[in-house]
Amino acid sequence: MIKMRLLFVICLLLMGRSLNAQDRYKFSRLDANNGLSHNQVNCFLRDSRGFIWIGTASGLNRYDGYNFKVFRSYAKDSSSLISNNVIKLFEDPKGKIWAYTHFGISVYDPTAEKYTQNYNRLLREFSIPEGLILNITKASSGKYWFLHQTQGIFQYDLTTNKTIHIRSRENHVVNSIGEDKDHNFWIIYKDGLFEKIDGNTLEVVYSNDEFIKLYPNDSFDYNLRVDNDGDVWIFVGNQNRGVFFFDTQAHVLEHYSTFSTQFKLKSDIVRNIVIGDHNVIWVGTDHGGINLLSKKEKTIRYLLNNE
Repeated sequence: MIKMRLLFVICLLLMGRSLNAQDRYKFSRLDANNGLSHNQVNCFLRDSRGFIWIGTASGLNRYDGYNFKVFRSYAKDSSSLISNNVIKLFEDPKGKIWAYTHFGISVYDPTAEKYTQNYNRLLREFSIPEGLILNITKASSGKYWFLHQTQGIFQYDLTTNKTIHIRSRENHVVNSIGEDKDHNFWIIYKDGLFEKIDGNTLEVVYSNDEFIKLYPNDSFDYNLRVDNDGDVWIFVGNQNRGVFFFDTQAHVLEHYSTFSTQFKLKSDIVRNIVIGDHNVIWVGTDHGGINLLSKKEKTIRYLLNNE
């Protein structure tokens, strides 16, 4: 099933398109036999130079479309990865690759082709306080959003080299952020609170605590994606919670799972969601294949491994 998981994540990263009855999908498999450092894949990133970075349980891989270059941790080399188990990947405004691991963050400089563990020095270059960074996202405006574990959200403008502190709630950790079609932003905290931030004023204009009521006193790895209509899709990493859909016009939260009548999932453990063309929602699951939800047709289809 590990190979199947790798196959599904590659599909979710590279494919986002409308689904018609005549559609057929061809897959190419990349695994340890092709040079991948390990078949347990944790994360992906396609950087600004066109490389695909693949974080695994044993090493970080850079794929150029033909070959892999593998980066590993070496105890006696301070310019190598801090850990081989790479969980998340981000690209910062200067094109450096941030590898989030179980033992901290390593930042790769593509010019020097070396890693550094001193990411706080890099944060100071962006006028961001020292601390753990949970995500870096580039907005359609070209500005970058840094999710800081203890200080909330920072927006960095590469053209002016200016940083704005957007949001900070005491004892609330922002876990995920997404941009809608009107260039507003949705954020979700680890306790389940999610909010809408006006893209112009950078003020919170809507707040929802339904997850806090559903799962009181719990903290999860909430992730959100905003579709082409501006609606929000939410899933919880490594939990059998299925998929939540929030209609941003009606302010209604719906839940889809293996027990649903509409959009019945093959598995409630969701690894990732990608928004495809014409609002086909690609839901990558654990042991349930890729579930393709069509908002327009109100249908769901499944892409499964035959092995």
